[in-house]
Amino acid sequence: MGEGFEIEVGERGAVVRYRTPGTVQGIVRAAEALAAHTGFRPSMPTIWDLSAAPDANLGADDMRRLAPLVAGMRKGGGRPRVAIVTSSDATFAGARMFTGLNEGRLYVDLGVFRTFEEAADWAFETPAEQPGSDDAG
Repeated sequence: MGEGFEIEVGERGAVVRYRTPGTVQGIVRAAEALAAHTGFRPSMPTIWDLSAAPDANLGADDMRRLAPLVAGMRKGGGRPRVAIVTSSDATFAGARMFTGLNEGRLYVDLGVFRTFEEAADWAFETPAEQPGSDDAG
């Protein structure tokens, strides 16, 4: 059986949920399916939920190989937020390292989280909710 993932696209954004261990090749397939989804837009915030795939163990090198794919999907879409949710220490560390090394170089704002709730709060917050965006005063 191939890698299993579900894609949900709604008004607030997109969610890609893995049901089996994630690999770079599987993420590429999921990204292609997401990009082809009729409701998906490059400007849409997206959560990649790998929490049900604790054996994903994607490191910084894997993240580096995925960067051109992310950039290609998002070019022209502003700087949407893309969140990664993982319970794997290796994936968490690799994604955080990749995020730090590539700050400002990607077409997205990338965040790495341990829980879906934290990721959703960050990825789907509206501009009025973002820190420093208070127009009053």
